Amino acid sequence: MASQEIHNNENENENGNVVNLAEKGNKESLQEAISTGSLLLLGLLGLGVAIVYLDFILIPLIFSRFLIYIFQPMINLFVGKKPWPLCKLKLCFPRWLAVIIVFLLICGIVFLFSFVIVISVRDVVNDKDLYIQRMDALYNSTIDYAASLGYEKTELEGLLPEIDLGAIALSIFNSLLNLLPNMFLILLFTLYMLLDYNEKQNKTELRRNVDIQIRSYIVIHSAISALTGVLTAIIFLLLGVNLALIYGLLAFLLNFIPNIGSLLAVAIPMPFVILDPGSTFTIILLAFLLPITIQCIIGNVIEPKILGDSMEMPPITVLVALMFWGYFWGILGAILSVPLTTTIRLYLQSYDHPAPQILAGMLVGDFSFLDASRKKDDIPPNEENTK
Repeated sequence: MASQEIHNNENENENGNVVNLAEKGNKESLQEAISTGSLLLLGLLGLGVAIVYLDFILIPLIFSRFLIYIFQPMINLFVGKKPWPLCKLKLCFPRWLAVIIVFLLICGIVFLFSFVIVISVRDVVNDKDLYIQRMDALYNSTIDYAASLGYEKTELEGLLPEIDLGAIALSIFNSLLNLLPNMFLILLFTLYMLLDYNEKQNKTELRRNVDIQIRSYIVIHSAISALTGVLTAIIFLLLGVNLALIYGLLAFLLNFIPNIGSLLAVAIPMPFVILDPGSTFTIILLAFLLPITIQCIIGNVIEPKILGDSMEMPPITVLVALMFWGYFWGILGAILSVPLTTTIRLYLQSYDHPAPQILAGMLVGDFSFLDASRKKDDIPPNEENTK
């Protein structure tokens, strides 16, 4: 009996130790979960504060970084690391000279865009009387047609808004002037980044992966947007429409905005085309159908074939990213929405912890972590390692 009691006491002690260890393990897991959640909330709070209050420095800095992806390969051509594609010629310029040449090219492009915008706005302001006459004619014809259908003129005149084209043009011009400080910072940051760029620096696998995806997206999308802008400008020039160059520039810039950019590139020129004194019904119809045909062919056929799924982002994620970055950072945020979100996703995936990997999965539309019925065999290897 004594030996049996001793044996029972030993079993009770062992069971008590197991329970204590289990409780200790649960307590440590709970503390780790609370710590991780707190750090995640603090990180998100800090990111939100930076996005809202440091936009004056973050926007030029990030935009400059993305410009490096476009122009750094050009420096490689000047310093002789790679031959020029067409003539297979190898140049051997010093790096500082190559940076100056590329920087002057960037300044030339910015000056060209600015020149086109200023000239176009000036033409609208100078020809505002012609546009007003055309608008009055369309306004009166609309009122007369509606009156012939039995509507009261006084009611219709109250419904139709009064539009001041000169004020609109000046407002656009003032908005563009407000972008000059950001443009100066972008050029300054780009110059220093080009000078400090070191290709011999050892990069991690994550850094190489980010560089490859973002560079391929930006370079290819820039080429596609340039093609869209050139074709759009040619169409409006052939139709004899005023402001043809500004419409091509708008198509180039707006094509960087996913989903709605191509629609805006077609919709924004239409009021000015309609109000153009030289526009006929045929010109107005062609000015709508031809650009939208180009946008459909390039956006639905050429671009998906070239880019494929390199960004690995579903349409709903692209739309949410567009709304988020566009709300805080305006049009520049909308342009940067896709590469910014992709960069954040890649960095989140690199952390060996479930929380950031779950967030990374959510960015690509993967909500499988909510499915508690999944078996262990169904979990991907990279997700299983984090558990």
